[in-house]
Amino acid sequence: MRFESIVGSSIRHAARVGLGCFVASLGLVGCAARERHGATPPHGHWGAPSPHSGETRGPDPRSPHVAERAAAFAHAMQGKPYCWGGTGPDCFDCSGLTSTAWRVAGLPIPRTSDAQHERLASVGMHELAPGDVLWRPGHVGLYLGNGWAIHAPGRGKFVQYQAASSFRSAHRPRGGPSGPDDPIARFARAR
Repeated sequence: MRFESIVGSSIRHAARVGLGCFVASLGLVGCAARERHGATPPHGHWGAPSPHSGETRGPDPRSPHVAERAAAFAHAMQGKPYCWGGTGPDCFDCSGLTSTAWRVAGLPIPRTSDAQHERLASVGMHELAPGDVLWRPGHVGLYLGNGWAIHAPGRGKFVQYQAASSFRSAHRPRGGPSGPDDPIARFARAR
């Protein structure tokens, strides 16, 4: 089975049962997993259980917007091990996670962290939107929302959450929230 087929069925499963149930089905939630796999966003933030409903919130993997699909894919990979040069499905390096998330969402981006930094459009850190690629020298992550990113941190670690403020700059692939898929941009162009 091709990787895209595996990922596509995983995203369809996440959409059907809810992202929180999907992540739970992978065994990636629970106190021990959270401690082992890095920071967990506080309750009520993207990807974390709502204290009232028990559901997760965030980009819908069924969304027509590629940036939301990229963010949903990366979120679903939380807990996968790091491996140098890895592009999934079993393990990822930092730029393998971001490039695979965008490729699976339908918009290929450069493979390496330096190429992503150099070739994707820069956006201000105060303008972050889910799916933005966050960069610091030699490392990238994917912005999820509410100040949180997900990244593959390095050898011996797992894909995990990190505060977006730990990155220096943000980059938005064409087709992200300010690209041609953005309904606000389409409305502004039509006026």
